[in-house]
Amino acid sequence: MDTETLIQRLAAEAARAPGPPPRTGIRLAVAAGLGAAAALVTSVTGLGARADLSTAILSLPAGMKVAGPLALAAGAFFWARGLARPDAPAFGARMLLPAAALFLAPALAAGLPAVWSDAGRTVGNGTAWVCLGLLGLTAIAPLVLVLSAMRSCATTSPGWAGFAGGLLAGGIGAAAYAVHCPLDAVSFVSIWYPVAIGLVGLVGALAGRRLLRW
Repeated sequence: MDTETLIQRLAAEAARAPGPPPRTGIRLAVAAGLGAAAALVTSVTGLGARADLSTAILSLPAGMKVAGPLALAAGAFFWARGLARPDAPAFGARMLLPAAALFLAPALAAGLPAVWSDAGRTVGNGTAWVCLGLLGLTAIAPLVLVLSAMRSCATTSPGWAGFAGGLLAGGIGAAAYAVHCPLDAVSFVSIWYPVAIGLVGLVGALAGRRLLRW
């Protein structure tokens, strides 16, 4: 029996199962929790918490820098958990829509032209690149832990599974990075944070194609 026939047969059997393998969900949740702890340690001890954290976190812009990534991480968790099955549901990415709305709302309220203009200035002065690099740094440990947990899954879409796992790790890393990041501008919350998380997702997709294959 060749590999493709075996995968198709296993997928047909899995279709009759009531839900994703419970151990995969547990492993993914544990990996996400450990990754969050590691990312927070990296942000606080490695980069340093922002001086006004105790008061800034109560403001809407700073609060959104935590709420948006955590909402995205939650959606990505359920998407990744679904992709652990060979018969992954077809529109699993809809789990990300609430997070997308949270990121988009501040940009719409501030006015997209102004937000894009401000984002362009941060590219010119290098601030955006620092944000992307440091946020990616905090997401490394969560990404390694999440992909390690997903290696036991039975996905037939390793690239998408890796992408979902990368978004989960990126959301965790972004929320942890917000503890350090002193910039609360809408361009950072609505543009550079999603861009950075998306880049972590792409890394996860590339790694998943190799690591999550049967």
